[in-house]
Amino acid sequence: MLKIQIFMRHDLDPELVDLLEKIDTYGNMEICGPMVILEEYDPDAIPADIRKIAREIERIQSVYERVGWPWVAREVLEGNAVIIDGKLHYRRRRENILRKEVEEKAGRLTDKQFKLALDAATQEVIKIAAQCAIALKRCGV
Repeated sequence: MLKIQIFMRHDLDPELVDLLEKIDTYGNMEICGPMVILEEYDPDAIPADIRKIAREIERIQSVYERVGWPWVAREVLEGNAVIIDGKLHYRRRRENILRKEVEEKAGRLTDKQFKLALDAATQEVIKIAAQCAIALKRCGV
């Protein structure tokens, strides 16, 4: 079987290069200094993988250019912070705290189990809130 190697230059800050390793490609991908080496056995998969890599490089570079520092860019790219009106705002970690508390009582949960539990709990909260609203209306509040 024929192996095709594609070399792509990324020009990312060295502190952000490891973010490229999270890209899910059909072929094997390796980061070597300023190059991304893509090894493909299926020629039909090459364009899709190149687009994925290029989009991720553009996304990382765009955030880095907006914030100016690699460690700040990492916070934004990893979802720990957002930029609003040119200012960095850290997100609260309520879901992690909530998950920890739920898992203390229910045991370890997969992401899917946790999401389903939160969805079910949200529906119950809506139902209880609606019943409280009806009761308050009856009391003239």
